[in-house]
Amino acid sequence: MNLFLLRIDPDTRTRREKTHYLLWAGAWLAVTVIALLISPSKSGHGTHRQLGLPPCGAVMVFQRPCPGCGLTTSFAATVRGQFEHAWNSNPFGPIFYGMFTLTALLALFGYATGRRINSDGPVYRGFMFTLIAGFMAWGMWRFATERIPASEVVSPQSRLFQSVLGHPE
Repeated sequence: MNLFLLRIDPDTRTRREKTHYLLWAGAWLAVTVIALLISPSKSGHGTHRQLGLPPCGAVMVFQRPCPGCGLTTSFAATVRGQFEHAWNSNPFGPIFYGMFTLTALLALFGYATGRRINSDGPVYRGFMFTLIAGFMAWGMWRFATERIPASEVVSPQSRLFQSVLGHPE
């Protein structure tokens, strides 16, 4: 059976051998829960800082966004249905989250039905290559044309200090 770019084949592996299906679906669930627990940044980037992660190195060194800048914000906005904000933060966020959701559902389908989702075809590989090449090209264009003001780059320590003192960002 063909499903868009994928083919569904019988899977003869045991349930134990198919635990990676459940791991993939579990990873999707973890990302979704985290995206629901954090608030998408109004500036379109920096939401990952709520998870205790450091600022983006490209932003710190060059004051320019990397291809991934805004993806966490975009995911957090996507799960809330704020698609315009998600798109403006990083247009690949809704695409990547949608693909992650689809593949997690297909993984659960494969685990439950004993079918294997086969993505070995040239059409799927071409689609993935185009998607990744587009992401990288967009990221390079964005790096060359956008600047993030130094005033928006705040260290985690100063953010904690602001929250303790009750000062808004």
